[in-house]
Amino acid sequence: MEANNNSARILRLDINRFRGIRELSWLPDPTMNIIIGGGDTGKSTLLDAIALLFSPTNSNAISEHDYWLRECEGEFSITGVVELPASIDTCKGNLIWPWEWDGEDAVVQSLGDEISTLPNVYKFRVTGNSELELLWEIIQPNDEIINFPVSLRKEIGVVGLTSEEKSDRDLRLIYGSSLDKLVSDGALRAKIGKKLARSNIESELGEKGAGNLSALESIMEKSALPYKLSLGLTSGKGVSIGSLIGLLAEKEGVAIPLTSWGSGTRRMTSLKIISLSEADSQIILIDEIERGLEPYRQRKLLKMLHQKNAQCFISTHSPVTIKSINNGKLWYMDFDEQICELNEKCIHQHLKKDPDMFFSKLPILAEGATEAGFLSYLLEKNIIHDYLDYGISVSDAGGNESALGLLESLS
Repeated sequence: MEANNNSARILRLDINRFRGIRELSWLPDPTMNIIIGGGDTGKSTLLDAIALLFSPTNSNAISEHDYWLRECEGEFSITGVVELPASIDTCKGNLIWPWEWDGEDAVVQSLGDEISTLPNVYKFRVTGNSELELLWEIIQPNDEIINFPVSLRKEIGVVGLTSEEKSDRDLRLIYGSSLDKLVSDGALRAKIGKKLARSNIESELGEKGAGNLSALESIMEKSALPYKLSLGLTSGKGVSIGSLIGLLAEKEGVAIPLTSWGSGTRRMTSLKIISLSEADSQIILIDEIERGLEPYRQRKLLKMLHQKNAQCFISTHSPVTIKSINNGKLWYMDFDEQICELNEKCIHQHLKKDPDMFFSKLPILAEGATEAGFLSYLLEKNIIHDYLDYGISVSDAGGNESALGLLESLS
């Protein structure tokens, strides 16, 4: 799969003191990135960091739990070096100057007579300060810091599923959701609000409720307060009318909200909406792609993502998923919160034969079947009887040569 020239691409990602990641620098693949590793290594945090950096709203709430070891007196930062397509307008109120990409990082453009062949890139950053406030910034080549506006973050267009809440969000008409981008226009919320405001909701009240509302109206009038009262749907701070509107699907003749259907169905529906609403999707994030999906739907989803030809970031604990990879890179995240590429040529056969090893907390590689059996016996009899329950795996490497290739890749 080749990189899409019409998509934004994250070329470098730096995370400092965000949740369980103290410090991480990563040069992801411009196409498909499959991230594996044991539980609690930071895979979800990595995807959440990307989602936060390009969040389409300023209303994100953070807490002390988003800081490394809950040390809020410092700050956390997430910085991305991003190549943008020509279709994205970078003049969003301020003139944004590009850097150049040298293959490892953003560098200041040379001022010589020769025309540079290095790609233009931009530096974006989100910081959580000691006041639990989020600041979205653009770092200019002269070290000037300017605002990273919502309009530009939305145009870059990070979409996907990083939690169950996100999946449900894309099935509602919430500002910035995929359903909103698919069916909404600028005046739709005002039209909905106006129509709902005309709804005679109080007519549905029982006798006691209607009497109490009438008594309140009388008290308000006598107190020189607004008194022509009625009931209607309203939106509050952080809550929009659109959040009350969602997709329905018929089941046995009854229209049921899609948010009430199964987890897998919700995820697949959300991604179908994304595929329509984001014809030129820039960056796609999916945390635990297997969640709620049968093996055949995992393979189907991966095939759809390959055809979409966008930069993808996918975490997984599923052998089915990694067996279905045809293109892109496989990354391993360890318990030091570091991420490295696995050499697919060295691990290809073992990935097909024993994929569970790559998801264990402690993989033990034995040269052959005899050694694997001996080690398993020692563990069961002398150390931990049910060692598999502790995330320990003993794997038969299939001979000296393949064992060497696996060890070189895993090291």
